[in-house]
Amino acid sequence: MKQKKPVTGKEKDEAAKRRERQLKKSLHIAGEVFSSIFKVLLSVVLVIMITTTIVGGAMAIYVVKAVDRTTNIDLDRLTLDYTSFLYEQDPLTGEWLEAAQYYHSENRIWVDFDQIPEYMKDAAIAIEDKRFYEHKGVDWKRSISATINSFVPIYGNRQGGSTITQQLIKNLTDDDDVSFTRKLREIMRALEFEKHNSKDKILGAYLNTIALGSGCNGVQAAAHKYFDKDVGQLNLAECAAIIGITKYPTKYNPFINPEYNKERQETVLQAMYEQGKISKAEYDEAVAYPLEFATQNIVSQETIENDVAGWYQDMVFEDVVNDLQEKLGYEEKYAKNLMVTGGLRIYSAVDRDIQAQVENIYQNADNFPKISTSAIQPQAALIVMDYEGRIVGVAGATGKKTQSRAFNRATMAYRQTGSSIKPLTVYSPGIELDKITYSTLYDDTPPFKLRGEPWPNNYSGTYTNDPTTIAKGLERSLNTIAAGVVKDLGYNTCFDFAKERYHLENLIDEPKDETEKSDRDVGSMALGGVNGLTLREMTAAFATFGNGGLYYEPYSYYKVEDNNGNVLLENSPTPDRAISSDTAWVMNRMMTQVIDGSQGTARAARFRSGIELFAKTGTAGNDTLGSTDAWLIGGSPYYVTGSWYGFDRMKDITPVVTTGAVTGWKMVMAMIHKHLDNASFDPDPNVVTRTYCMDSGLLAGSGCSHTATGYYKKSNIPTTCDGRHGGSGGEEPPVTSSSSPSSSSSPSSSSSNSSSSSSSSSSSSSSSSSSSSSSVNSEDEDAVG
Repeated sequence: MKQKKPVTGKEKDEAAKRRERQLKKSLHIAGEVFSSIFKVLLSVVLVIMITTTIVGGAMAIYVVKAVDRTTNIDLDRLTLDYTSFLYEQDPLTGEWLEAAQYYHSENRIWVDFDQIPEYMKDAAIAIEDKRFYEHKGVDWKRSISATINSFVPIYGNRQGGSTITQQLIKNLTDDDDVSFTRKLREIMRALEFEKHNSKDKILGAYLNTIALGSGCNGVQAAAHKYFDKDVGQLNLAECAAIIGITKYPTKYNPFINPEYNKERQETVLQAMYEQGKISKAEYDEAVAYPLEFATQNIVSQETIENDVAGWYQDMVFEDVVNDLQEKLGYEEKYAKNLMVTGGLRIYSAVDRDIQAQVENIYQNADNFPKISTSAIQPQAALIVMDYEGRIVGVAGATGKKTQSRAFNRATMAYRQTGSSIKPLTVYSPGIELDKITYSTLYDDTPPFKLRGEPWPNNYSGTYTNDPTTIAKGLERSLNTIAAGVVKDLGYNTCFDFAKERYHLENLIDEPKDETEKSDRDVGSMALGGVNGLTLREMTAAFATFGNGGLYYEPYSYYKVEDNNGNVLLENSPTPDRAISSDTAWVMNRMMTQVIDGSQGTARAARFRSGIELFAKTGTAGNDTLGSTDAWLIGGSPYYVTGSWYGFDRMKDITPVVTTGAVTGWKMVMAMIHKHLDNASFDPDPNVVTRTYCMDSGLLAGSGCSHTATGYYKKSNIPTTCDGRHGGSGGEEPPVTSSSSPSSSSSPSSSSSNSSSSSSSSSSSSSSSSSSSSSSVNSEDEDAVG
């Protein structure tokens, strides 16, 4: 067996040195690896920190800039409890007469801060906001604790995150949307609010406005309701009982749940004692005090309601509230509160005689057609304006009005318009942009296909394929003609024209949710299958056809003064040019035929000879429901009037569709014109009257045997027919508009090859539906839907 060679000391040293070198090398490599990893991790951390800082800073800047911190709440004005007055002018003497009063219908009695017991103030602070006099509108400690507690319920019976300042702002603005943005807005507003209002003023307003059950708002009303005492007479136990109601006004209402109210009262007293606001003796005495509630007040003794206001007075109330918001930036709840407590003086624009006649007609439901198969009959509404935006009369329903500020179908109902929209979306844009004339021909043929079928049909369900003039298409309300014009103009052009020129702000471009559709489509523009417009906005738009093309914002009051006589709001007619005066006159002449033409759909609306009238009918509905809405909008040289008829919840009115909207319109117009002189509209000097060839739509030549009279803008006169029904010159050729809104398709280069005509229905107009029309948004004939 071979023996191992002995290891020398030198070899041992060399081996040790090798191991030491290997160890150093390994440690060096490991160090480099860890160093690289550390650098990477450090870089990642730095990137995250920098990114967080940038994003956080950007978010902070966004929050500061985007979150509205203003409230427009004037606590000095809020403390008023003055009745507001509505005045109407006597048409004979010009004297302003008091017509209505607006005052608080809730049980609220304002009491000055120094008349509120210290116990009541201390109780509110103890249970609602114990650091009220220390913070600057937001209690950050409470806010953070409340946020944590919402995720991890560490604390039991603990105050919420909102301070008294935040609660006051929420109570006065109704800004109670449950969202992160709302909470940020509330915080920013509270911080800003406390810069301009003292703590005592804020606490006083809070105690005067909080909801305390049984219809009570404020501690004075609650003291009267629950104890039959003035608030200044309440003791500690009673103050705590009232403040205890605030958390849940129904649960802690002493009339409903006295045992819960007692529990809550003791919770309030405990908080007051723990915070040093009362002594142990005061605490014990208040807990032991027997609460005696004024049980005789359980039967409501609410403030007596106003006498039932008329439709016009309701409309003025809503208009002033809206304008206080839009023009002065007030929150809705604050604006409404100001209307009933601010001592405002409002000067109505009503014509008292006309309004009396309107209400007399509409109060009698028997004046309107009935549907024999229906237990509930259709409703109707009407609005009358002059040609400078003044609303002179309104009715929001049929039958006796039984409550103030009821739902007004003339101003609040958003309904499909049917063919009544065609003058605004189809014919006036085409004439204004010089794409069509009075006698331009379109074939009475559906220009589109919907689910493989020709679309649209006319109201009668048929079409003739015959060339038909624009004027005759409007007179007969032919859907095929309207759709053909929209196809040539482009529905984008029609939509933008109607929304911008006629201020149809309720046309929807981008739907907010699945309950809406876009009105930017052929069906909405050609047939009126829109989401919904109001009778008020439609009537204001139609006034342009009787006043030379000017649009006036409709108004119901002249001015509003505060209790010191300062003017808060004022309406002075300032028109916008919607369409040129010559376009307006051509449209006026076309729409007179809707009433006077042999096939006019509104012939039944004529109430007297000697007064010129223009009008347009409209019927909305669909194949499933039938006809659901009937419209008639039109005017005389004196007034323009809109009428609507239908069920509140869409239901078939086909049996009476031809008379539904006509009835109210005709009765009111006949009544208000009874003592007015015969009158005609003033012609426009830039429009000429010419004889045209019915076979070509051009001016009649010597060889044309079928002729009629048409109205033409001097800037767009057709050429003369050569007898073979082709153009041969004669008059100046059409002047093409130098600029026009962009459209979805190029307008037709000819005057006769694209759409419409059909059936002489004596009823209204189109049978349109939002469900089908929303898919008709392609400019390609065979690519609809």
